Amino acid sequence: MIEATAYIIANKDKLAKQAVKYVKSNYPTRTKETNKCARDIKYMLDAYVSDLNSNTSSKTIYIANNFWKRGQRQVIAHETEIEVHRFIVETIKGNVSKEAADKLDALCNIFCTILNDGPFEDKALDKWQNRYTVRKFDESQPVSDEHVDHLKSMWRFMPTQQSLNDNIWIALTPEYDDLKLWLIKNIFNYPDENENAVEYMMPVLSSPLTFIAMTIRHRNLKKGIDFWNYNELDANRNIGLHAGIIMEEALSLGYDVATIGCTHAYNDNYNVLKKEFDDKIKEYFDNAIQAHIGVDDYQLKPNLAVCIGKAEPLGPSNEFKIHRGLRYATFQKRPKKWTGII
Repeated sequence: MIEATAYIIANKDKLAKQAVKYVKSNYPTRTKETNKCARDIKYMLDAYVSDLNSNTSSKTIYIANNFWKRGQRQVIAHETEIEVHRFIVETIKGNVSKEAADKLDALCNIFCTILNDGPFEDKALDKWQNRYTVRKFDESQPVSDEHVDHLKSMWRFMPTQQSLNDNIWIALTPEYDDLKLWLIKNIFNYPDENENAVEYMMPVLSSPLTFIAMTIRHRNLKKGIDFWNYNELDANRNIGLHAGIIMEEALSLGYDVATIGCTHAYNDNYNVLKKEFDDKIKEYFDNAIQAHIGVDDYQLKPNLAVCIGKAEPLGPSNEFKIHRGLRYATFQKRPKKWTGII
């Protein structure tokens, strides 16, 4: 499928323009909002790329479902919309392998069925059965700005223990590479005693979108704000709940995920790294954090990373590789011995 996704990515703008031209030529009164038409085509092309890469249909379903709201179709003359999408898919099929063309046909049929008959959800169990902990992400495949904003918006609606603000998250996109490199070198790594070496948690660095969870103590006694002695158990519960919500939503969008809780380097060097970690995060986010929580006296502690993107293939058992001078595991984690549900 690689040549198909490469073709779509390289020709996305061209394909969108062809779609607009097709509409103007065949349905001149269909729409005056050609920019919106091109945008919608690009959303669908991004969905096809994602699903071709992951051999799923979840992104196509997600985008197609967005053409409906409260049981009402959000496009006029949806038959024309279907015709245009089939025209674009036929154009792509002429430039890719038969295997990819057949997969594109199947995805297009899903899109057209939803647009014609109504929205439906991808099977949640399938997403989780196919999930695994990514060891390294494909750094050439971004998470779209639209999806970054969508995922960040989820926090507004997440429940918390006793509605307390005992944790805070930061979203690290590729422009925070220096910070992610510092985090993987100083926080998210694990001593491999058998090999007398260190295993670095590469998803934190390679992911195009890494959410870092931190517990936070904060106070402003003049304003009567005092959350300095928070309950760490409650904070951990809240972070775990929020991580699960974000993982579910990311999987629904067709991305791969990894959750990283290995902060052994921080724990082993707590007295040194406590202030260093605070200073490093404040270097990048101090103004935003102060504006968010309303106080300037706070301390942070790293907790968990949720990493989102498209995975590179796993390696064979016990294989390690080097990326940017850092040793990381390429193989899948051991499965749980039992499910945990009675």
